[in-house]
Amino acid sequence: MEHAISPEVEALLLKRFGDRETCPHGVPINGGVAQLRKQGASFFLTFAPTNPQKYCACMNKDEGFLDFLENPRLRPGAKIEILKREYDETMTLRAAGHTMHLGKPATTRIRVRRSA
Repeated sequence: MEHAISPEVEALLLKRFGDRETCPHGVPINGGVAQLRKQGASFFLTFAPTNPQKYCACMNKDEGFLDFLENPRLRPGAKIEILKREYDETMTLRAAGHTMHLGKPATTRIRVRRSA
């Protein structure tokens, strides 16, 4: 988009969105998912190692999927802890103080990155 807008429109966008580092879905504004892939810093939750590390979520942009995840309080930018991975590829997670269970159809649509 940076090649298709005028400096005036860019200034208005910056004024509107300020200095946010991520979009409402948790994806970095500067470089997006492509930049995360390039750096090797982002991967799908289904492939995240189960260990004491925590992850920060970046969500698929499908509104229905975001609504589905809102119920278990899994929002963009949420800190996720993987508690257990089952033989059927379901995962038990903790985010925002809530424990939830997600199947592979959901975990393959949630992109995560390691969190401090």
